Amino acid sequence: MAKQGSNNFYVGSSKVESYTGASDFNTLGIDLTQYQSGWILYAESDHTTGTPTITIQVSRDNTNWFNYITDAIEVLIPITIQQSYFRPKYIRLQYIANSSDGDVTFKFDKVDE
Repeated sequence: MAKQGSNNFYVGSSKVESYTGASDFNTLGIDLTQYQSGWILYAESDHTTGTPTITIQVSRDNTNWFNYITDAIEVLIPITIQQSYFRPKYIRLQYIANSSDGDVTFKFDKVDE
């Protein structure tokens, strides 16, 4: 698989790149129709205290959100996740600070097989 460029997650109009991770937030949804051959998600943090996590959520309409698996997938940051075939139309990240003091960066890369 070859990486084919990246997309950023946003909170409002702010890119989640060196974004304050001291409070909980949800990113805006990313349309996955252009990512059907695969994607890689990167979540990084420079925290020194706390245990920040993300939950991957999916949607068909960018309004009603569901956890990627029936139970919340709370992933400690930093993490890289790769998926080859992913069918939901939209993805977003639910971030929980858990007393974190750092900044976070979330990226989403398209890959070709």
